[in-house]
Order: sequence, then structure tokens, then C-alpha cells
Amino acid sequence: DSNLTQWSWSFGDAANGISTNRNPKYEYSLAGSYDVSLKATTNFGCAATKIKTIQIAQSPKPDFNTAAACLNQPAYFTDASGANNKSWLWKVGNSSYTLQNPTHVFSSVGNFTAQLTVTGKNDCVAVTSKPITVPLPPVLDFTSQNNCAGQATIFKDVTSVSVDPTVSHTWDFAGKGSGSGALTQFTFASSGTYGVKMMVTNQSGCNYALTKNTSIVTAPIADFSLLPESGPPPHAVQFTNASRNASSYQWKFNDINNTTSLIESPSFTYTTLGDFIVDLTARNAQGCVDIKSKIVHVIIPHTEIELVEFTLLHDARTGSVRPVLSIKNNSNYTLNNFAVVLDIAGGGLIKEKINATILPNTSSSQILNYELLPGNSKLDYLCVELELSDDENLGNNSACISLESNEILFPLYPNPIQTELHLDWIAAMEGAVKVSVFTQMGQLAYQKDIDNVGVGLNQIILDLSKLHSGFYILTFEGAETRKTFPFSILN
Repeated sequence: DSNLTQWSWSFGDAANGISTNRNPKYEYSLAGSYDVSLKATTNFGCAATKIKTIQIAQSPKPDFNTAAACLNQPAYFTDASGANNKSWLWKVGNSSYTLQNPTHVFSSVGNFTAQLTVTGKNDCVAVTSKPITVPLPPVLDFTSQNNCAGQATIFKDVTSVSVDPTVSHTWDFAGKGSGSGALTQFTFASSGTYGVKMMVTNQSGCNYALTKNTSIVTAPIADFSLLPESGPPPHAVQFTNASRNASSYQWKFNDINNTTSLIESPSFTYTTLGDFIVDLTARNAQGCVDIKSKIVHVIIPHTEIELVEFTLLHDARTGSVRPVLSIKNNSNYTLNNFAVVLDIAGGGLIKEKINATILPNTSSSQILNYELLPGNSKLDYLCVELELSDDENLGNNSACISLESNEILFPLYPNPIQTELHLDWIAAMEGAVKVSVFTQMGQLAYQKDIDNVGVGLNQIILDLSKLHSGFYILTFEGAETRKTFPFSILN
């Protein structure tokens, strides 16, 4: 008997695929019709050939996409095998899914394989697989600095660097604003506790988030006063700290030696002329700072005070009056040590020290402590005069108020004279006056007309240097008064 001992297959494709197996398997690369031939040979060398045409259908082309695979977060697998498929079998780690687009949660980190088996509508089956890496999550952390309301608080990511580095940051400042970057800042309008959230995306595509409560406190407010603000060298200044919400301080006096101080309320002496900016930095425990600056003037002093206005404050209930002064500091430094002398109708003088601080080129109103009661029929005028050491202009330091309807004239001075004669009077109303000087024989020797005389104290200085020595009569003619004064000239 003969037996089949050899088989020779030809699969009829472009690759000329062959096989000598009795029952071979062959994979066609393209769908289509193929003539498959089989030549069988016996042990006696007899052979026969059989040809059949087969139809190869198109196999599925399995493929899929996956988002980042992250620990304990849903990983989404999306089929990308195309149409004409009827079933899908997924194997992810130790789990299996038959959904077209399953979701898997990795409960551990490491390397895994995801496999997709696709069955086409023609019952053809194809398989593909991809490696999946689940990275170790980072231990997120961030810090904050300058945690004060109204100031920029600095937030910084301080997470340790890992094999899966961070590529982007997003910040949520308790719903009041957002930020980006590993280093960012945000200003909270008021103090309180705010939940600040840092969200990061790593190179793997995994997203992680950390929320921390951040305490925002009231910011420090730097403030101070200084006395005296100006003066000649050596100029000693006392600085009084009025800062709030601060725990430490630094002063910069900006002198030629760049002197500083950490004392809360220091004193400092400037030895050179100039304007010096003093900076106070107030700092709290959170490191927030505020700076206040003021100027110290070290000067060659120019001293001058002016009595701008003199009025009376009437008390309708008692009928009494109190002097009210408007005083202007024309000096180039602050005044705080001067006096006022009150002349009560020539019947007495009262001096009062003024405890006021008047800055350069500013005015201050002062009500004197003395109260004048009604009932004194001899009280026909009041005069005040400012007293200040080294005052460079004494001509604007005094003023008078008439308590009667007529002019009030003061005695001439000096008497006798050499060249100049001073005449002071208090006018009750505005108007004009005439001053005439007659010789002993009644001849007119000098005359002066003065228009627009103001209410209050007035003064004229008569230059009589051209008159000879002798005895003279001065006649004063005002709106309501005519009065004569004798005087003599000795030259």
C-alpha cells in the first residue's frame, strides 16, 4: 500500500508563500481572492495536485488611545479601530472589559499592558497591545510669604522633584482670583483664612491638586512724628513711632554716614545743613513691611512771626470777650515757643505763653485764656504783641482794637527827637487822616495826608530831619478825632 508522505502548498499571493506542513497556517497581508494549490506525494513517488480559489476578507485594524494613566484616577481608553467591528475585548492588568471605550482605575503604580482584541463584522479577529506606565504621585507642597492684606502674598511650589516632573501650574485663590507658574502672587483685600489651591500637570499628563488654608493678617502701617522738623545744626530730632500692627522697626536717617537704628522711637542729631529724608520701615511677624518717609530740614534759621489778625470772641450769655489771634509763621522752621503780651487800655500788661506748633509758612488761630468782663468804663482799647526771640521783623507783631467809636492816640515817641517821630493810633473805622506840624509861632512846617487807614492799630513815622531844633505842635485830624501833641527837636 502507498502512503502520502509529502505536501507542497502554494498560497498564491504576491509573496509566493509556501509550506510543506500537512495542515499549515498562513497569514495574508492583503484581502482578496487567491488560488491555493496543494501537491501531495506518496511514498512511491506518485503525486497529484489540487487547486482551489479562496476569498480572504479584510481583518480589523485594532488601535486605541488612552489619556494619562494616574494612580487612583480614572484612565479612559478610547477605541480607534475604525468601523465595521462588532465586539471588543480589553485586558488591562488583571481586569477585562467588553465595552468599546472602557474606564479603568489603577490602584498601584508601575508598568502595565493594555490589550485590545477586535472582532470585525466579518468575524475576523485582530489583537493589539500597548504598554501603560502609572507614575508615582508627587507629594505636593507650597509655601506663602508676605501674608498681609492689601499686599502681594508670594506663593511658591516647593514639591520635591520626581521622575515625572511638573510642566504647568494653576492656582485658585479661594475663588477671588487665579494665577499660574511655580512662583506666583496674589493680593487679598482683607484679612482672614483662605483656602488656596495649587493644581499641577506633570509630564505624564497626570493632574494633581493640593488645597491649604492660608492665614492673611492685617498689614503693618508705618507712621511717625518728629520734633522739631527743622532747625540749625547741630539739630537734635526726637522721632516718635506711631506705627500699627508691627513688631520690629528700622530707621534710616540718610545722613552722610547712612546711620540706621532699630530702636522703636529713637533720637538723632544732624550736624550738617541740608534736607534729609528719614525712612521708617515697619515689619510684622509675617515679614510684611510698610515704609513711611518724612523730611528733616537742617537750616540756617530765618525767624519771623506775623500777627495776621486780632479779633474778639464775644460771649452773648455773659457779655465777656476773649482775644482771638491769627498767627503766621514766616520762618523757615517750625515755631513752638513764643508769647503774647496783652495791653489792657494802658492799665496793665498780661503775658501768655502759646503752646502751639506752627509749621513754616502756615497760620494758626489761638484763643487767649484771658476773659475780659463787661462793666469797666475805662476800657477803651486792647492791644496785643507777639514776642519771639530773634524775630527779624518786629513791624508786623502787634495789633489793637478800639472799644470806642473815636480814634485812640498814643503819646508821641521819642520826645524829644533828632530826625524821626513815631505816631501810633487805633482807628475805629476806615478812612483818611491828616498829620500837621506847626512851629511855636504857628507856621506850618510839615504836613502828611494818609488815605485808606485800616481799622485797628496804625503807625506812621515822620521824617523831620529838615526841621531845626525847637519846640513844635503836632495836630492829628481823623474821621472822628482832632488832637494836638507838643514835642521838641534836638539836632
